[in-house]
Amino acid sequence: MAGRDLRFVSESFLTESARSAKAAEQGTKRRRLGRHISRLPVRCLGAMTSEVMVVMTASAHCARMKKHLVSVTLVGFLAYSSWVVVRYGYLGFLSLAFREPWAMQMLLDLSIALFLVGAWMRRDARERSLPVVPYLALLPLVGAIGALAYLVHRTVVDSSSTKAPVP
Repeated sequence: MAGRDLRFVSESFLTESARSAKAAEQGTKRRRLGRHISRLPVRCLGAMTSEVMVVMTASAHCARMKKHLVSVTLVGFLAYSSWVVVRYGYLGFLSLAFREPWAMQMLLDLSIALFLVGAWMRRDARERSLPVVPYLALLPLVGAIGALAYLVHRTVVDSSSTKAPVP
């Protein structure tokens, strides 16, 4: 009985060692290929083809997708928030927060997060020479809508500055 258990343990150890060696080899391939490797499935690492090159050069497409994703998120969230305000009132959440401890916790959590987002927006706007005061004023009034509006403005300015010819 003990011999059988020892054989099972040794077989399991050898199998796990083989898996670890294969994973280490794939990890080395991942490091050599750089930051684009996270987009590739592990099975693609053995045979690099032209399809891999398409993935590695798709950064312009990803930039357009980011711009559209932020815009769609802003429009969708703005529509939903407007519906909630019309249905329950602008201060409806405060009445819930004073009645329910979990709602108060969510309100405090949101306030802290918006403060941190505002600090990031201020620093980012200063680095990019963008106006930030209107968006900071929106943060306490409409929450994430102000931050999303800033991100849309930022991506529009970034995309227009990359299209401008450099003298």
